[in-house]
Amino acid sequence: MDGDIAPLPELVDLCGRHNATVMVDEAHATGCLGPGGRGIVAYFGLEKSVLVSMSTLSKTLGSFGAFVAGDALLREYLVNVSRSFIFTTALPPTVTAASLAALNILEQQPNLVHQVQENGKYLRNGLQAMGFDTLASETHIVPVRVGNTVKTLEFARRYESKGSMLLHTSSDSAAAKLQDTSQCNGHSFQGGPGLRPLGLWKGRTLFGIGSMMII
Repeated sequence: MDGDIAPLPELVDLCGRHNATVMVDEAHATGCLGPGGRGIVAYFGLEKSVLVSMSTLSKTLGSFGAFVAGDALLREYLVNVSRSFIFTTALPPTVTAASLAALNILEQQPNLVHQVQENGKYLRNGLQAMGFDTLASETHIVPVRVGNTVKTLEFARRYESKGSMLLHTSSDSAAAKLQDTSQCNGHSFQGGPGLRPLGLWKGRTLFGIGSMMII
């Protein structure tokens, strides 16, 4: 997860030439990319070319569960044959209401999508100015290549000692890195304190697996 954007138009074209179906996981794009936060498919204007889109309600939307979106035929097929849908308890009404409320906020405040990308850009530029390698990141997900496992773990320890929580640590010795997701919360980093090593970032650890909605 390096914060880059998949070349979806090229992938759709390739699938079209080989009669393959395109399915897109929007988990890290929902609420953060595309018009109104509708994800990478909408970002590239490929709604009519992608048969299946799936995403989570537990990241940007701050709720619980997941969903699959597609045409009526796909919906009927999944309702009848998807074991994870058939044999899982339905999402509680309170969770569904929270998810809908989050979606309504995105519709009413589309500037939040732009703001989270601006925050990511500000964070990325600041890290790069301090000499950090943020790989190919161009979104709200900002990795930092540290170089090896020992340094990565030490970096994480110092980071957390400043009162921030690390979102993810990769212990792959070939490309050990830290990752942070820029948060919006309706505010911009611009005009605030300058970036300081291990001092500014804020991240939340979000885990969970839940029921699925088919819409």
